[in-house]
Amino acid sequence: MAVDGIQAGRYKGAHDNVEVHCLENDSGSIAVEVPVWWERPEMGPFCLSFPDTGPLTGHIDLLRVVDSTIEVWDCKPDVEKADTVGMQVLVYALMLAVRTGIPLDRFRCGYFDTRTAWSFSPSSVPIRPTSPTDK
Repeated sequence: MAVDGIQAGRYKGAHDNVEVHCLENDSGSIAVEVPVWWERPEMGPFCLSFPDTGPLTGHIDLLRVVDSTIEVWDCKPDVEKADTVGMQVLVYALMLAVRTGIPLDRFRCGYFDTRTAWSFSPSSVPIRPTSPTDK
């Protein structure tokens, strides 16, 4: 889908081309650029992992629903070099789960570029909040 979207070339940016192509040609794709946020009190012990004192915000590039699974996708150019993208998508899924009240085990996370894609179940990730003393 990413390759086809970029080749369509309707817009200047590859990102826009991929998102619109997915919305128009994939029945599972339901939204792009979905804003998500976590207020500090909602983060619980995870707030120690984020130095800012305000809410944590982001945008999900592509939101899909396949069967009864909600898929949170992020598109990155040269994704193999983006070493924190898995964590970013995981946090987006956590934000959306908190915001909607949908259990995390109903989500799937993924990230991709035009060459490859990875996906994982966020509920299978052993999540442990860090503290300021962790190294």
